[in-house]
Amino acid sequence: MACIAVKGVPVAGVIRKPFDDETYWAWVGHGTSDNLAHLAVSKETEKLRVIVSLSHAGEVKDIAERAFAPRAVEVTGAGGSGFKTMEVIKGTQDVYVHTTLIKKWDICSGDAILRALGGSRRICAARRSTICTIWIPRRNTDSLQPCTITKHT
Repeated sequence: MACIAVKGVPVAGVIRKPFDDETYWAWVGHGTSDNLAHLAVSKETEKLRVIVSLSHAGEVKDIAERAFAPRAVEVTGAGGSGFKTMEVIKGTQDVYVHTTLIKKWDICSGDAILRALGGSRRICAARRSTICTIWIPRRNTDSLQPCTITKHT
């Protein structure tokens, strides 16, 4: 992954998926790679598909179930923030929720790509050493408001 931020705001990002031989890039206000420009918008599913880190999938499932009730939640654990963000962008997942500390460099690329495509990243709750962040593609912005995830430490 690579990212350019201007005054702390991600504006350009690159995510490489070597096993799929795919490279995704976007520059806010300037364009995207062809493989991002032609993504199909996925239809809303009965269950909200939430992708999370492998290390804390059960904890996030509890948080997501409370936050998105009464909608049912299906949680998928995966490694790599770039991979998880791309799954949301590609429409195989609806949201990426992260509830622990994470380095800015680990989320910068995905944040820039999501912004360039009209999506957003929201910090829903911050308590001491825990931050809950949700990545929301443009197609789901309305159905996921307000962002009500809370995490207590």
